[in-house]
Amino acid sequence: MQTVVPGLGRAWGVEHGPLPHGLRTRFRRAMAGLPPRQAEAFRRFWEGFEFRERPPSAAQLAEAMGISPRTVEGHLYRARRHLRKEMAA
Repeated sequence: MQTVVPGLGRAWGVEHGPLPHGLRTRFRRAMAGLPPRQAEAFRRFWEGFEFRERPPSAAQLAEAMGISPRTVEGHLYRARRHLRKEMAA
């Protein structure tokens, strides 16, 4: 089953098995290129999305990170833009 991650498009589906090494390596490199707070926001968002029916809200992430919801939204926007660009290259 494939899932759609908001802002990133189709994620690797469960039926495909583990993520191919090359794709996993590219994703890790792309994540390493994010500023720390963007990476933290994206990781918290993704971890929350994996274990719930709905992703955590910006307000929930903001509370956990000690920043405003608008700042979380900005971090997620810039992180997704960076990851899309890096994964497409």
